Amino acid sequence: MNADERRLLNHGGHGEAESKDPATQLVILADNLLATLCLCEWLGWVATMGAVAGAILNNFQLWPCFLLWMGSNGLSAWIHHKTGPRSLMVRDLIFLALAAVGLWQWTR
Repeated sequence: MNADERRLLNHGGHGEAESKDPATQLVILADNLLATLCLCEWLGWVATMGAVAGAILNNFQLWPCFLLWMGSNGLSAWIHHKTGPRSLMVRDLIFLALAAVGLWQWTR
């Protein structure tokens, strides 16, 4: 359990006093996990739209495609950092770096 999960477990992320009741702690943790997953799902769709828009721009040889890909890959890396698996986070970070190199190559 990482520090953020312990904080959420102890305080529910809502400034509540620490509860010693395990059932209450579990409900608070589940509520916060559900909120995180809903946010990650929504952000995942944003990242997907950015990646597709980047591919369309790339088909027309427009350099802003790299900006969209960098944003999409950065967002996907954050999502995979929060929800796992870490292998996808590493992939996203590699693609982020490749998009940055592509932007540099195309705009110099």
